[in-house]
Amino acid sequence: KLFLAAQTLKPEHTAPKLGFGYISLSKLELDDATKTFQDIVTEEPKNYLATIFLGLSLMLSRKNIDKGNKMVNKVLEETEDPSLQHFAQTVLAWKEEFFAQEKAKA
Repeated sequence: KLFLAAQTLKPEHTAPKLGFGYISLSKLELDDATKTFQDIVTEEPKNYLATIFLGLSLMLSRKNIDKGNKMVNKVLEETEDPSLQHFAQTVLAWKEEFFAQEKAKA
């Protein structure tokens, strides 16, 4: 409801869309999350938070792990914001551990 209210007040802002994408991601509705984050990144190419979430969505869906990895690494190269840097590093560390565990199970 909060994101709907924010979207009503400022429909041109991407923050409510980011919130909807995060909800989709947390529910593992990966197609919806990917589309939402892609829309945001298309509209705001320097929205690094959306870029990280898009990369994570791609990794989780296994549709394009390499593309997701490149997107997150691009954020590390382009921003000096410490919280975005930390988030991107955390996503990359998770990816390495998660896929290493999956490979070991196979």
